[in-house]
Amino acid sequence: MTFVKRQSARRQDIITIRALAIFLVMLGHSIIIYSSGWDLYSTTQTSWVLDHLKNTINMVQMPLFFSVSGFCLVFIFKFKTWIIGNR
Repeated sequence: MTFVKRQSARRQDIITIRALAIFLVMLGHSIIIYSSGWDLYSTTQTSWVLDHLKNTINMVQMPLFFSVSGFCLVFIFKFKTWIIGNR
């Protein structure tokens, strides 16, 4: 019995970008209380560094998720078409 190693269609660069996006979401949710634009709960502590960091994360986070999700969706559709077409 022989085993054939199947080639993986995983893209390590996309996996790394997804990990970065997940980290940014976690960090953004951790420091949201220091954001000047969020007034659901108030805190007596202020941090201009975390406020600016949260603003930066807000600019990057959603476009990054939409870009990675769109890329993965197109990649899956192309890969399925390639497999179905080669049957």
